[in-house]
Amino acid sequence: MIERIEKSVAPNGRVLETKENHIGDIIAFLLGWSIAYMLQLDRYVTTKIAPILWIVLIYNYSAEILREIFPYERLLDGAYTKDK
Repeated sequence: MIERIEKSVAPNGRVLETKENHIGDIIAFLLGWSIAYMLQLDRYVTTKIAPILWIVLIYNYSAEILREIFPYERLLDGAYTKDK
C-alpha cells in the first residue's frame, strides 16, 4: 500500500524513486515474509517480546505513512524536505 501512494517525483521534477525501486521494495517484502513463514519464525515470538514488536511495527508504519501524507513537513521528515 505504501509503495502505491508513495510520491516518485518531487515538485521540482527530480525523480525520488524509480519504478524499479518500487518493484524491488515489494519483492524484498514478499521474500522476507515468505522466508519468515517457511522457517516458522513466529514460534520464537513469546508473549514477553510480542508487545515490543508491535510497538516497533506500529511506530515505523505510522512514520512511513505520515512521511508520505505530509511530504513537505520538516517535523515529520517529509519526502521533499531534505536535499538528497
